[in-house]
Amino acid sequence: MSSNFDTDQALEVMKWLKGEDDGVQRYRGMPFANTEWFIIDNVWLKKWKKLAGFLQEDLDVQSLGEIDNSDLIDNSDDVWKERDEVVLKNTLALAIDYEIIPRKAWKYFSEKYGCKDGSEISRKSIEISGSETQVEVKYKPIKTIVWRGNNWETDNPVTIFISRKAWIRDFRHKFRRIMREKIQSLIDDDDMKIWKLDPTVSLADLKNLAKADHLPIKFPGKSLDTNEVIEESEIADEDIILIEVRKFSLEWTFAKETPAKRCESCRTEISSWVECKCKKFLYCNEECKKRDSKFHWCDGAISNNQYSYQSQNNNYYSSYSSNPYSSSPYRYNQPEQKVLARTSSSKLGIVGLQNLGNTCFMNSGLQCVSNTYVLTEHLLSDKYLNEINRSNPMGTGGALVQDYAALVKDMWYGSSSSVSPWNFKRALGRFAPQFSGFNQHDSQEMVSFLLDGIHEDLNLVKAKPYVSELKTAELSETEIANLFWSNHISRNQSIIVDHMHGQYRSEVECPDCFKKSLAFDPFLMLTLPIPSNQQTSLDLVFIPYNSQSAIKIRIQVKENAYFKEVKHEVSRLLSINPNCIVLAELSHGYNIERFIDDDERVLKNAQPYAYQTPEITNDDCVVQISFIKETRYLFSSSSPAGFQRFIVLNKNSTIENLHHAIFEFVANIGNIELYPNLREKFNQSMPSLIGGRDSDIFSLKLINPYQKKNYYGKVKQCPYCLQTKCNSCPLPYTEEPLINYFEKSNEKILKVEVTFSKNIGFSLITLSSIETHVSCQENIKPRSTRVTLYDCLHQFSQPEKLDQDNTTYCSKCEGHKRGLKKMDIYKLPNILIIHLKRFKHSQYSYNSKNDKLVEFPVEGLDMGRFSITRGDWIYDLYAISNHYGSLDGGHYTAYAKNHENGRWYEFDDSHVSPISEPVENTLIKSSAYVLFYKKR
Repeated sequence: MSSNFDTDQALEVMKWLKGEDDGVQRYRGMPFANTEWFIIDNVWLKKWKKLAGFLQEDLDVQSLGEIDNSDLIDNSDDVWKERDEVVLKNTLALAIDYEIIPRKAWKYFSEKYGCKDGSEISRKSIEISGSETQVEVKYKPIKTIVWRGNNWETDNPVTIFISRKAWIRDFRHKFRRIMREKIQSLIDDDDMKIWKLDPTVSLADLKNLAKADHLPIKFPGKSLDTNEVIEESEIADEDIILIEVRKFSLEWTFAKETPAKRCESCRTEISSWVECKCKKFLYCNEECKKRDSKFHWCDGAISNNQYSYQSQNNNYYSSYSSNPYSSSPYRYNQPEQKVLARTSSSKLGIVGLQNLGNTCFMNSGLQCVSNTYVLTEHLLSDKYLNEINRSNPMGTGGALVQDYAALVKDMWYGSSSSVSPWNFKRALGRFAPQFSGFNQHDSQEMVSFLLDGIHEDLNLVKAKPYVSELKTAELSETEIANLFWSNHISRNQSIIVDHMHGQYRSEVECPDCFKKSLAFDPFLMLTLPIPSNQQTSLDLVFIPYNSQSAIKIRIQVKENAYFKEVKHEVSRLLSINPNCIVLAELSHGYNIERFIDDDERVLKNAQPYAYQTPEITNDDCVVQISFIKETRYLFSSSSPAGFQRFIVLNKNSTIENLHHAIFEFVANIGNIELYPNLREKFNQSMPSLIGGRDSDIFSLKLINPYQKKNYYGKVKQCPYCLQTKCNSCPLPYTEEPLINYFEKSNEKILKVEVTFSKNIGFSLITLSSIETHVSCQENIKPRSTRVTLYDCLHQFSQPEKLDQDNTTYCSKCEGHKRGLKKMDIYKLPNILIIHLKRFKHSQYSYNSKNDKLVEFPVEGLDMGRFSITRGDWIYDLYAISNHYGSLDGGHYTAYAKNHENGRWYEFDDSHVSPISEPVENTLIKSSAYVLFYKKR
């Protein structure tokens, strides 16, 4: 830490920044609504952390200076704001451009370092859903155009920012204050009207309309109720709000259009009608009234707050004994549908969806699901109405599916080129509260929740049976899979299950007893990893099992490759059997710290060592040899003489055989044939020489495999000499079977220490020397190879060792183990949704994105070879959800093939455009995120 900093104070401030002792009131870890927070420039904050010693980044910091947030502030001319108002730029990203800090930290920074005029930016936390709150950093942008008297105040819309939790009347008051500053005149409330322009009407059309001679003019949109909350008033970021100001209480220019009365059931226009008991809804006849009764529990009153509940655990309503949707005695308000039947003007799915404010993720997913025609046709035909499960506590009592069906009918049978999916967004937010509000989300997650919600709403199983733990010991694999699937469909039956549910085969093998556990779980979406085909150089040291020197080699492997691929490349380079290669990490110079599993991945800056062993069979025993050299100096401890090696003997060998094998190895190291008297002395004095203190050659000791201290600082008892303070004990020269020592240690490898005499008469340089292989002289540039969807599928089915946080319980070993897990596809669905795992998720947020291009077939995806059951499974692509840009400032679009005309279209929120042939040139891009395939 810098000497200019008070260490204790800086540590205290860091605690505040992390949310500890920051003076913020919380409930269950969530800050209260209406708590004040402050925005601070992240460049300035990083400088402070660097000078305080908390940041290791390579950041050149000469001085700190006062807080300056000016780079965060939007001072554009097309932004209208009050005199002291601070508006942030729309492109800013949290943790990149700015940070949110508590008042306690802001007060410390501003008082100690000062703050540039106009740089103080405070924001309040708002309630999102239930007790969840969020700091409202960026306010709602409202594109505004002003018609005052008979003139436009501006040629183009300006933007006024306001909290999403404010009311329309608050927006009106703010506009009056801004205008008072601009024109120095107070506008009376009675002389103002606020209109929302229909998204299908352009501003040019509105201006032409305003030139009409006759007044008033029917406004092409709707009047906004001042008693509505901004968040609930259906104002999208791209909507144009017209503020009409009349002068001197003269006649208004614009007037409301009286909406036609429609039958609540069939939605046809009516001039005469039948009223329901509550007098809220009208019907064209008694038949329609009766048909609608299943959706309308009429008791003479209608509540505007039909969905006041808290959802927990996503779509599980654990706080309720029954579904909160179905518990309401009131009718679920079905959104108005313009058309219920196909006409010549129907758009048939070629319709844009208005961006309601960071809802491009939702629009992208909706376009893909809308073009899943087997589901769309089911909804358009109203067949689903007889399948709605209103008692399912995991569904919404039909609310979600009916809102989605209403949207689908607007998209397929409506005549508008763009639709505003407000009602659907509200229904989705009630079902999955994380999608309420206006934050950017993930299109894959949205599609998953939508399809799960539709499934639960249409689940034909009214009372789900209890499924006990499966007993599969005596069953074949096919019988186990069928049993898992039978249990699944005993609780889940819907059009989603019929067409979109597949089945995984999951196998976990215990690393100790090799017991295999099988499970066959259903899936809605196939999530595939994206393998890295970027080649990178890896240097490692190869240590032969004979007396030769070690060799430094350089190989090429894929980034994030498995170590089994490293062994393959070493084998290829040196022309040796890969089964005779053992990979390890070293510590303290030459000692093996641990062996590396084949299914581990190569991490950045890895430094593995490759050991060669003879080919090992079940009849062999492996002995690991450590070499120690006594020093010539008094009070100096012995030191390692070189790399450890391995000797392989038959398990019927004796300890005497081990002595001879080690001597032959030593003889080859020192070229002992040049010293015939040493071999003769060895042969004559073997029983007394080996292990003796006065040996002229070496002594042998057994290493205590438990020599590492336990939790209490004690060394575990040596299994050979049974002493508690033994690190190593002499290896006797007997005809005792070698296997006995393996059984004593209960280890797979016997560890022996060779201590060379300080008077040894030959060089040990071979044990530690490293020669350089010709491969290290080659400056090979890393190369990138193409990645295909088939590569992703192959990677998906590769075995992988579970990490420490994801162990499984082995009933045979009676403990949690880091098993070897292998996933396969067992059963394929008719509609196959493939999610490419582009985002890497940390504890709190997505922190990186993989932009690699994955080449995928538009037609003829052959999945038969990736399914255990094989068969003819050929798929054709029909939709793609795309993600462009970074994690914080990204944008979603969709490509989809229309069922009616077979043409491909690009859907970018409200904009729809056809894709020219060949479509592969447009579709196959690095932006492809979720792929939708249909079985041919």
